[in-house]
Order: sequence, then structure tokens, then C-alpha cells
Amino acid sequence: MFGAGLPGRRYRKSVYELVREAALSLGRGGRVFSDAEVIRYIRVKYPDCPYSDNSFRMHLLGLSINNRHTPGSGLVSTKELSSYRSAATSSD
Repeated sequence: MFGAGLPGRRYRKSVYELVREAALSLGRGGRVFSDAEVIRYIRVKYPDCPYSDNSFRMHLLGLSINNRHTPGSGLVSTKELSSYRSAATSSD
């Protein structure tokens, strides 16, 4: 079993498994869905789930194929990051 962030407490599925199940269900037929829909799906189907919404969001961010955030950059979009780099290099 998997930990739920509390010592001695276990939950039947990991965050990854819950997010994956929700994504497979919501994304049938190539449907696009939001992180709010994934969280709602999990909260309705698993009302006793002890994981935080933020845990689900972080997994979704890491698992997204269209993630436009750069790890370690404070979640700055690529466009913003390239603008920042251009401004930083032009001042040298």
C-alpha cells in the first residue's frame, strides 16, 4: 500500500494511480480536460482520499505532455522565460 503523508496511515492507491485513472476516464476519445475535472473525479469517486489537491496538481503538471513550464524556474512559461533571457543577455 501507499503512504498518505501521515505516519502509520495508508491509502489503497497512490496519487499517481488516482490521477492516471481519472485521466484515462476523462480523456476517452481524445477529450481535453482540466486539472479541476481530475480533482473533482477523484473527490467524488474516492471521498475518503487523504491526498491534497496540490498533490494532484503537481502530478498533473509532471505528467502533462503540453506542460509549458520549466522545472526549477518558479513555474515560468517558456515564452516568459525566453523574454527574460533576452532581456538578461541584452543588458550585458
